[in-house]
Amino acid sequence: MKRNHHYKSIVSTQTRARELADRGTPNWTIVRADRQTGGRGRMDRKFLSNPGGLYFTIVLRPRMKAAGLGDFSLKTGRLLTRTLGELTGISTKVKEPNDVLALCADGRWRKVAGVLIEASGGSTALDWIAVGIGINLNNEISADLPDASSFSVIAGKRIGIGRIYRQLTSTLRQAWKNL
Repeated sequence: MKRNHHYKSIVSTQTRARELADRGTPNWTIVRADRQTGGRGRMDRKFLSNPGGLYFTIVLRPRMKAAGLGDFSLKTGRLLTRTLGELTGISTKVKEPNDVLALCADGRWRKVAGVLIEASGGSTALDWIAVGIGINLNNEISADLPDASSFSVIAGKRIGIGRIYRQLTSTLRQAWKNL
């Protein structure tokens, strides 16, 4: 079964990953898109996903109980925050449970990334976890979102999407190897 799915445009990487997970896709299947037309965050909030950002969902088949999801979510948000800060050289912090904020030139912290974690299974074992990650790298941010920004705006230069994707997925794979 195919493990890497890349789309130019898709409604939602999270929705597609859930469909694949329900059909038995293997551990570490990744659904990635250049653009999402219906990206979403926690509590079904809309996540604007214009071209130039990095949007992907990883399907995991963990050996963990549902009770561990809260801790997993917090650790994932912190790991994403730390890794993006290291890769971009921009000051970042986590807004719990799993948003990434970056320090802008005006001294304000603005949202630049987020994580959406969904799972299926029972209380004793999970069938799968879908970890959706959306990062504003080089994409335009709507003026309607004054509390959001992108890494390229903050850095004053374009950010290499492929490099961020490869290094971030490598870091996540290492961190999650014992799930």
